[in-house]
Amino acid sequence: MVPSVASVYTYQGFTVSGVVSGSAITPTGTVYVNEVEYNSPKVAINADGSYSITVPANTLPVGNNTINVFYSGDTTYAGALGYAQIVIVQGAPLTPTVTVSPASTTVDSAASLTVTGTVVGSAATPTGSVTLSTGNYNSTTTALTGGNYSITIPANSLTVGTEKLTVTYSGDSNYATAAGSASVTVIQSAFSVAASAPASVSPGASTTSTITVSSTTGYDGAVTLGCTLTTSPTGATDVPTCSAGTGAINLTSAAPSGTATVTVSTTASTTSMVSPNLPGTGRGLAGAAGGALLALLVFFGVPARRRSWRSMLSMLALLAILGGVAACGGGGSGGGGGGTTIPGTTAGTYTFTVTATGVPAQATANTTTFTVTVN
Repeated sequence: MVPSVASVYTYQGFTVSGVVSGSAITPTGTVYVNEVEYNSPKVAINADGSYSITVPANTLPVGNNTINVFYSGDTTYAGALGYAQIVIVQGAPLTPTVTVSPASTTVDSAASLTVTGTVVGSAATPTGSVTLSTGNYNSTTTALTGGNYSITIPANSLTVGTEKLTVTYSGDSNYATAAGSASVTVIQSAFSVAASAPASVSPGASTTSTITVSSTTGYDGAVTLGCTLTTSPTGATDVPTCSAGTGAINLTSAAPSGTATVTVSTTASTTSMVSPNLPGTGRGLAGAAGGALLALLVFFGVPARRRSWRSMLSMLALLAILGGVAACGGGGSGGGGGGTTIPGTTAGTYTFTVTATGVPAQATANTTTFTVTVN
């Protein structure tokens, strides 16, 4: 048996080949390398008795090594042992190449980005791990699989503008650390907002507008609405109010649009009524009533035989005088008034502005307007 080379670096593998022969028929069975540091899988002997066993890199110690190959034996031949010498040399770490894909691309800030690549070298397939970093983002450590990697950058992790993606390889027993890079242009992910035209309304009634928020750039976040009156007829009174509620519209790549309702309320024209004031202060009537009562008591207190027609005339005269006093007493106070009038919302056209605010925020505010006609 002989190794494929007389000496190899630690980061290189090699093969051991040979032939198992005998005095009778060609031997069958298996062979394998058996060392303290390494035991190979068993390999079947070829029909002509030949074999070839691969010894991976970094399996034998630096220096002179004896390679022992054991033959398992078969029904004709007993087991046997062969050996050969090989020198393992400590090599300087190799420099691998780290590739990053996509090498250049454009992405919305609210979209995720998957970065893939390989770590390749001149010897064995690199092992170990990689990490990805940008100005504001650092990935978790990702193990290589057959020299390949895949890392996904979550949405809203990159800064708007040009970002440099750097993938750093950890190195292993054969390879030194290395890095590769790529660039990505990050554009602000955005959403748009639109309002439906509400129906006209009479003072005292309300009307609504449907607000639609949508994104074509994969915006992922919560959008809240605010509504304000921005223009109204000159001299308008009791102007309408607008309410957008407090809920948020949640947008995702799977649900890129949503709606909400804003309500516009107006004021009706009303007049409040008050009780009329009677003439006088009220004291004259009270006095008259009291006087009349007193006169009746006096009248009926007089014995019946004395109630002459003169007495009755006196009684009537007294009542007349008291009534006059009551009427005169009323002159000290003015008459009552009407009520308070609320004119209500002035007829005309009113303009409302709806402002949509997202978290995460857009670069600029997003607004839309609608008009309401009050009849």
